[in-house]
Amino acid sequence: MRVVAGTIAGNMRSHSCRWIVATAALGLGFSAAAAAAQLASTVLLTPLAPHQKSSVSIPMPAGLAPDQPVWVAYELVALSATDDGDGELGIEQSFEGVKTSTREFFATFHAREMQAQKSAGTVAAQLEQIAGHHEPAELRQLMGAELHAAYEAVNAGNGRILTGRSVHRLAAPERSDAPLLISVERAQGMQPVALKVSVGQGDLPREFQQKTEDTGAWKLDYGLGLLAFGWLVMRFFRRRAA
Repeated sequence: MRVVAGTIAGNMRSHSCRWIVATAALGLGFSAAAAAAQLASTVLLTPLAPHQKSSVSIPMPAGLAPDQPVWVAYELVALSATDDGDGELGIEQSFEGVKTSTREFFATFHAREMQAQKSAGTVAAQLEQIAGHHEPAELRQLMGAELHAAYEAVNAGNGRILTGRSVHRLAAPERSDAPLLISVERAQGMQPVALKVSVGQGDLPREFQQKTEDTGAWKLDYGLGLLAFGWLVMRFFRRRAA
């Protein structure tokens, strides 16, 4: 997460969107040791912004044991326009074509259970270094009203950056060819910037057994949030110019 804005800008101008997603995953601080126990992983960037993907189908590799339960680990970076503990994000999870109990189907992040960090009020200036200057009305159209409001609050030093982790268990899918469907359905009081989904079986990697505050992975320097915003801004305006 210790990313210098100028370095990000140079990299983003010369690399593809695939590089951006990979960098976002690395920005969330996952170790190679943790990855070794995983079956698959992916990142959703600003999933509730207009024209962004809010859901993903994750194919399972040949190593999946269909008769064994599966763990799903979520790691979230979100923005909140307020200083209180209200707010939640709702996720739906299931294997395609596999009956899933109500208890397993839903995953929820609560703002009061996440780590909160105040902004230094420099987000807009750093974003401009990455993606150039854009008027507030343009950014609002890009981000959507709610995410833009949270972004403005964080930039003003009033809002908060929230980070958290949540691990869930799903019953054995009984099929080796069923992809895992993940969908970000709703948000209230906070807006997601990046959600990483990791899927595995067997023992939970140590990385996911630790509390969020016990790891260095969540010491934010605005790197991941700015990376996501910068990518959105550049993609959006390049599309309009085409």
